[in-house]
Parts: sequence; C-alpha cells; structure tokens
Amino acid sequence: MNAGGVQVAMPGLSVLRHSALGAPLAIDAAGETVSAGRFLSHVQALTAHLPDAGYIVNLCADRYRFAVGFFAALLRRQITLLPSSEAAAPMSALLVAYPNTYFLTDARSAVSGTARTFCFPDDLSGEPSDTVPAIASDQPAAVLFTSGSTGTPAPHVRSWGAMVNSTRAAGLALKLDGVGDACIIGTVPHQHSYGLESIIMLALQHGLAFHRGRALLPGDIARQLSGIPARRILVTTPVHLRSLVTFDGALPALDRIVCATAPLTADLAEAAEGRFAAPLYEIYGCTEVGQMAVRRTTKTPEWVCIDGIALHEHDGEIWASGEAAAATAPVGDIIDLIDAKRFLLKDRKSDVVNIAGKRSSLGYLNHHLNAIAGVRDGVFVVPEDGRRLTAYVVAPGLSAGQILAALRPQLDPAFLPRPIHFVDSLPRNAVGKLTRTALDGLSRDGWASRAYRFASDHPTAAGHFPDNPIIPGALLLDRMLDAMGRAGRGQQEVRVVKFLQPVRPDDAVIFRWRENGRDIAFECVLTGSGEIALSGSVAT
Repeated sequence: MNAGGVQVAMPGLSVLRHSALGAPLAIDAAGETVSAGRFLSHVQALTAHLPDAGYIVNLCADRYRFAVGFFAALLRRQITLLPSSEAAAPMSALLVAYPNTYFLTDARSAVSGTARTFCFPDDLSGEPSDTVPAIASDQPAAVLFTSGSTGTPAPHVRSWGAMVNSTRAAGLALKLDGVGDACIIGTVPHQHSYGLESIIMLALQHGLAFHRGRALLPGDIARQLSGIPARRILVTTPVHLRSLVTFDGALPALDRIVCATAPLTADLAEAAEGRFAAPLYEIYGCTEVGQMAVRRTTKTPEWVCIDGIALHEHDGEIWASGEAAAATAPVGDIIDLIDAKRFLLKDRKSDVVNIAGKRSSLGYLNHHLNAIAGVRDGVFVVPEDGRRLTAYVVAPGLSAGQILAALRPQLDPAFLPRPIHFVDSLPRNAVGKLTRTALDGLSRDGWASRAYRFASDHPTAAGHFPDNPIIPGALLLDRMLDAMGRAGRGQQEVRVVKFLQPVRPDDAVIFRWRENGRDIAFECVLTGSGEIALSGSVAT
C-alpha cells in the first residue's frame, strides 16, 4: 500500500504518514533534525534490543527517544503503561498489578538501578528504512490511567486503531491540512495521554515534526519556539498559557495553539490569540474515551465532536461512541446535548457541591476566584466534614478580606471560603491538574502548607547516588525551614527529624507545618503518592 508517497507494509494502520521518508520528523534544541526514515530505522534497531515482556513503562525524558521506544514496543507487541505519577510508590504498585513489566529509561529516575530497568542504547545503528510498518487496528497499544483528581487512578486500555482514528480526526478538526511542514512544540509530558496523542501521534499521523524537548518556563518556551525555522504549533495547558501571555519577553508568532486538560476562559483565549497572532483550539476528552471534541474558544462556546465520535443519551447519561472512541462510555461531565455532534460543556459531575442545601460547582467557584485581579492561581476545596468550603490562593499583595469582598457579589454566602490559605504555589501536576492526594495534603486541618517542585536537573542530586539520584536530606530540611519562614534565623533547634522516603529530581512536594505548644511539627509530603518523605519538629 502507498500512503503519503511512501510504501506501507500491509495489513494494518501505518505508523506514520509523511509525504517522504526524508521529511523531518523530530528536531532538537540545536536545530538538528531526524528524518522519518531514520526514525523508522531506530525503531527497528531498538526492537531487537528490548527485553521479552508483556508491558513497558516508557520513562524516556527525550520526546524522540520516547517515540522510538513506544513504537518499538508496539512492534514487539508490548503494551505501554502510562501511569499518572512516576513517583517510586506508584511505580512499585504498578509492578504488582502488571508483574510482566520493565522500565525503559534514558536518564536517572525513581527506578534507576532496579533489575527491571532497560537503558535506551546510546547508539542505534541501522540503514534508513524504505517501508513504513503497519500495526493491526485491534492491537492494544497502551494502558492509560485516570489522573487521580477524583480518587485512585483507574486503568483504561487503548487500541492502536482507536489512537490512529482519534488522532487523524483531531488533526482535521484542528485544520492541520494548511500548516505544511510545521513543528509541534509541547509543554506537556509525552507520558500523559494528551502529550502522546497531541504531540507525537499528531505529528506522525499528519506528516509533521515535533520538538524533542519539553519547556516549562516562559523564557524557555520562547527560546524553543524561536529555534524552529518552520511553522510552529504550540500544544499546551491553561496553566502554561497564563504564564506565557503575561511574559514580558518577545514571543514568536504561531500557526496554531492547542490547549487542553482544564477549562479555558474566553478572556485567556483572546489574550493568547492576540499575543501569538494565531488561532487557538481547545480539545475536550477523557481517559475512558479519548479525544472527543474541538472548539475555537474565542468564537463559540459550542463543542463539535471529531469525526468518528457521536454522543447519545441513555438512562439519563450522555454516552460517547464511534470508531475514534477508545470505548463506548458515559461522559464524566454535565453537558447540554444539542445534537449527536454538538454540545455545551457545563460542569464535571464530581465538581457539584452541596452546602447548607444549596448547590453549586467547583468549576464555577474556581472561575470567580481566579477572575479576581491579583489572584495568580486558586482553588476551592471541600473539607471532609463538608460544612464549609476553604480556598488555597496564590495572590501576593492581597488579603483574605479583599478576596472575600470580591467574591461576595458573585457567590451565595454559603459558598464563601473560610478560611482562605495563602500559598506560594499550588501543587499542580505536569499537565496542570490538582490531584485528590495533593489537595488532601494541602487541606489538612490546622496545618499551614506550601507547594514546591525540585528541578529535574538539580545540581545536588547527581552525587546522591550514581544512577539513582535523590535530593540530599540536608537540602530537604533546609527547604522545609525556608517554607516555614525560619531560614536565615541562625542556628535552629531541630528536635526531631526523620527521613522516611527519598525525594528525587522533578518530584513535587508539599511542605506543611503546625505549631504545637513549644514545638512546630513539620512534614514533607510527596504529592504523587501522598507518602511522607520527611517529618520532625523544631523549637518555636
């Protein structure tokens, strides 16, 4: 079969659809490109090296190496597990649930040095391929796990056919037929379904290239975008987009902006389109079904289902089905169905709260909280007793009284938060979501808290220990004291300190503390697993 001008092995759905095997498929920070043909030769070479197993956890930090590993595993009929967290405890639990599993890595990680780790080879030699492999539509390709924002992450199998059909339909809805040789730059991890589908799969199934790196800070994103000579597509989240539109440096023009993982306000969408001189499209989907719909946020509140997805009502719920759906499943949100292809998104079912007999939604409340001038980020939290909402806010320069004064005209008094906690940052994960575990860590009654993430390349970690880096205990304690506002006070009387779990580069944590008579008790909690990494007390 000939698809896109290259030979495709039959039967099945092709791995990529570039017009020629010499076309660029990946680009690095130095501007060096890898062609589609070279990519296929790397995939074939790695296939021969991979261990025998049923499942693989692909932890490669380099987006290109992740892609090579993902497709090599497919050719070996190995299923890629995409857990919602890469912390040590969830990885251990994964091995219990899927014992025939190994880890593919290209850098130090929480699993480095374990018996089930396979390191990506430094040199994958092989002749450029002239044939594109095809994979059976019904072959299981990945197991995706829900984010954990409403509880324990649940697994969902995704077939190769569903992934391809969804990606091809999403590309048509995003009007990618007019962007030619564009390169996709992403701020989201490729280990997440959004990053896999909307960066790697979108590039391969629409003949585009993708950037090998992942930038998070506005300056780094700007440099990455400026280094792309071709047309540019940015795949991002509302959290990253908000920081970009307020960035005071230069930002190059884009051809498309793609945003997902959380609701996007029309104001932010308009600001982004103005800043980048590009149309912005939102993608709506869920782990159970996959990508479902697209909208041009500045033009309409209406979502339109992609080809291969249709909606219908059954027993009071809205269900999604079709050849682009990973499964026929109910939609996890409250939507107004216009017809089988169009709808308006209201709220998540799990967001509905009932306080003193009155109903609202967390999405609605969070919208008004984050609309307050001076609030950089904020979230309402329902405490265990359900009696009074609380809020965590990043708002330097504002007081609790000012925030309440801004909320009173918008909200019923039953939903005004008491108390309001001020934090330096919220413990959002790599795609901008707040997991239930992270929120539980913030909302422990009587404890002050602060979220923090250690840099992925933190200089102190490399020596502790070779091939298994951890953050030194002395630095962890120092950051704990700094969070409590006790750094720089001279000698501290630390009465008790226990190091219970390792903290690694790129780990997100919550530092929390509570005064208890003559002591201040403190804890450092890993947001991915909820485990306490450090505990102790210091004299008041």
